[in-house]
Amino acid sequence: MDMLYSHIVTGRNCTSPDEFLCPSGRCIRRANVCDSQCDCAPAPTTSRGGSSGACADEMECKEYYTDVHGVRLCDSSSTLTCIVPGQNRDKDRCIHPQYLCDKTNDCQNGHYLSDEFGC
Repeated sequence: MDMLYSHIVTGRNCTSPDEFLCPSGRCIRRANVCDSQCDCAPAPTTSRGGSSGACADEMECKEYYTDVHGVRLCDSSSTLTCIVPGQNRDKDRCIHPQYLCDKTNDCQNGHYLSDEFGC
């Protein structure tokens, strides 16, 4: 397999139990599932490659956040809100507790209020 496409897995599951398989075959970290940001490309719904706009890693997420007029509000009882300074609130991410202090900045916002702060 060409190294350029090494992140795409076809015909099998992802190599790590901490990964989620997108319909496209791409593997993403499970920390990025239900984080209020689309990490899987929307699945094609037509033979011409049209898309439904649905994002596979954000499909079953009602218990983690609520969408209010396009802004996703994290449920404070089940997730931590990562704020991206200087951005609209629609760029905020919801982080699940099991990914706090795991030595990976899942907030993806530099070091500003990282989920690794104070660990």
